Amino acid sequence: MMNKLMKQFFLFGVLAFYVMLMCVCVLAGVDGKIQLSPKLTHTGPSELSTPSESLQTIFNWAVTTGTNVNQMSGLFFDQRTITNKETEVLDLYNSLTDHFGTTMNFTNVKFFAIVAASANTGDIVVGGALNSWTNWITLSNTTVRVRAGGAMVFVAPDVTAYPVTDSTGDKLQIYNAGTNSSTYDVYIGGKS
Repeated sequence: MMNKLMKQFFLFGVLAFYVMLMCVCVLAGVDGKIQLSPKLTHTGPSELSTPSESLQTIFNWAVTTGTNVNQMSGLFFDQRTITNKETEVLDLYNSLTDHFGTTMNFTNVKFFAIVAASANTGDIVVGGALNSWTNWITLSNTTVRVRAGGAMVFVAPDVTAYPVTDSTGDKLQIYNAGTNSSTYDVYIGGKS
């Protein structure tokens, strides 16, 4: 009787550990905020004083794990280098892997940023791929230039965000317009 009770207790313990492990895996996600805080002061001369005005936080978005408004379920970020006059195409569905080894299958993008290194000799040109992800712009041949030391940031906190369509609308092209190798950081978050 005691042996049977010990086996049941052991099996219950293993089952409890498994459920706890599964809960930890399910709880992995994306939480935090995206904030744009220039912290600029604008001053100007006047006849009797020097007036000034401050620009503080101009954008603040709190995000939690999930697939609804103000939520993301996947996040990919990486620093990448492209040789001069070369192109790289990022497939937003089924080719990007996060730092935990999870393949990202984005069905929409809620946060998208490209930051060009200040040492770059030319622009990082974003967009214009075949089967291009165009829902963040209007046409498949439209591109955006990110100057050396510059950045572009898109945030869409709503449920639809910027949709991604597997195979026909999931490619993000990055082109190095510089004469030397250029480095950029890419950040993509959304429903995956």
